[in-house]
Amino acid sequence: MHFVLHHVEEDQRQEKVDILARKLRPHGRLFIRKPTREQHGTPALEIRALMSTAGLHERESRMSRSLIMGEVFDGVFDKTPV
Repeated sequence: MHFVLHHVEEDQRQEKVDILARKLRPHGRLFIRKPTREQHGTPALEIRALMSTAGLHERESRMSRSLIMGEVFDGVFDKTPV
């Protein structure tokens, strides 16, 4: 998922992430890259909360800087079978 989530209405984000999580196979991975600027992005804490609520577990993440987008969250989340 690359620079998309902030375009989804805030009240619909969890539903969309839940759908993506359901589509993943067991042990499947979701890669996400998101700007975190307040004016145009999604805070890293919100991204983590959305993924966790959808049953995805954070494997790794980092903050980086894009010349155009500013601060960017890069994360890898996986679906661990229950």
